[in-house]
Amino acid sequence: DFAHPRAQRYSINTLAGLRKLALSHPGSWDFDETLERYLKNQEENITDPGDKGLLLYVMAECSHPQTKRQFDVVKRLAREETTFCSQVLQDACWQLYGLIAYSRNFNDAESSAMAKRCLGWLTGHFMNERTLFPYHEVKGPRKRFVSFGGITYFLKALHEYGSTFGDASVQQLFKDAVGEVILRQGPLGEWAWFYDASSGRVVDWYEVYSVHQEAMAMLFLLPAHDMGVTDARGAVELSV
Repeated sequence: DFAHPRAQRYSINTLAGLRKLALSHPGSWDFDETLERYLKNQEENITDPGDKGLLLYVMAECSHPQTKRQFDVVKRLAREETTFCSQVLQDACWQLYGLIAYSRNFNDAESSAMAKRCLGWLTGHFMNERTLFPYHEVKGPRKRFVSFGGITYFLKALHEYGSTFGDASVQQLFKDAVGEVILRQGPLGEWAWFYDASSGRVVDWYEVYSVHQEAMAMLFLLPAHDMGVTDARGAVELSV
């Protein structure tokens, strides 16, 4: 019932999936009622900047009538370069998802311009241009060491932007970066836990999770397959 005080991040993730389920299997889930229940119980309790961006993504994708209100929340977080780049990779990517989805579903020029700026900050500050791997953060002791989750969200951000705005250069960057990640897939199809963005090396194979193998990897592998990345099909089959 979303009444628990910590029913936030993973609830928003689940809502994103339930929306897809409701679209592909009509009648299987009353998504609108579920989203309204979540907003009633938790909207005012969300403090994490990434969660705010992901909620905007969910609301924009279903054209919720209060999406403009959530866009105004994210707009304040992503307006300035210093603020955007002070976040960790995941939060920056999730805010970018929201801006892209709002622009796509509401044909909004302001969010389109903001998404373009944020994409430039993301690739300019969070990405190693030589390895094409993203950094966990722009500054700090963990900068170089990015998780598989962070890589996934970065790749999804590139794909969301490139496909929404028809940007061929971003689409090519997405394909090239996916190719680099596929090269680091383990011999049994496993995905490592931590990578060094500065060298592209795997630095920690532990721990292999089914959610990475069967769900998160598909967020970039399936679009890569559809875009003609040669090794994507094999990577999908090995991952599962």
